[in-house]
Amino acid sequence: MEQGKEDGSISVEFPLECAEIFMLLVNIWINPLLFGRDQGQTLERLKFLQHMMKLLGADIVSEQLIQRITNRHASTGAMRRRNKHTPIV
Repeated sequence: MEQGKEDGSISVEFPLECAEIFMLLVNIWINPLLFGRDQGQTLERLKFLQHMMKLLGADIVSEQLIQRITNRHASTGAMRRRNKHTPIV
């Protein structure tokens, strides 16, 4: 983020803090295994993260990144499958 701020591609006021929050959200909050989420719920959180980062001035969450993250979670079996007996939390 600091490099992006220096070269003008990112316009965040607090690059270090923004990077730390991003990493916390990606590694913990987005993790479907920790919160028992299905693919749709995980995708909603990734879209929110994309929106939030844009608002902060760091347009770093691309559609390609979202796809890579959801594919990785799906391939590891981290996402639960939603069925009529599984409540949404």
